[in-house]
Amino acid sequence: MVSKEAWDSATVRRLQKSVLAFGVVKERDILKRFWKKVKKTEGCWEWTAYIRRDGYGQWGTRYMKLAPLVAHRVSYCLLIGPIREGMTIDHLCRNRKCVNPEHLEMVTQRENILRGVGLSAMNARKTHCPKGHPLSGDNLASHRLPVRVCRTCASRRCREYRLGLLERTPGADLVRRW
Repeated sequence: MVSKEAWDSATVRRLQKSVLAFGVVKERDILKRFWKKVKKTEGCWEWTAYIRRDGYGQWGTRYMKLAPLVAHRVSYCLLIGPIREGMTIDHLCRNRKCVNPEHLEMVTQRENILRGVGLSAMNARKTHCPKGHPLSGDNLASHRLPVRVCRTCASRRCREYRLGLLERTPGADLVRRW
């Protein structure tokens, strides 16, 4: 059975509300329906029911009068505990269909993004500019947040522009004249 603390999470609170509104279905029946849709292996526990366009498992049916829930969040709440406000669940295995609580960790949205493979994460991991200068200390200029700029390369570009070696073209960055 689900502990009282698990129902404190916003995700599972919606599930509880649906169970209470639809009194015929017992809590254990709902849980059986949930776990029936999970294929357990030694590693990931894959969600076998509906998968959203973004690759995450979705759970909820008209039968339960339930707004769709994200499967890995339900699994985390049922087996680990509530998800604190402002926190999200990260898949340590990088498999969005996985609902194995050992592969799920509660982190901030920022931490989740930085752990990923998106542009924000890749740029945050950069330690040097394309020319090999360090992106830290006195060599780092933040001219517009969240952009980090290498001061050495920026001053070289400014110098070349002033000397007429670079020209500015509409819609493009500085272009060499030669």
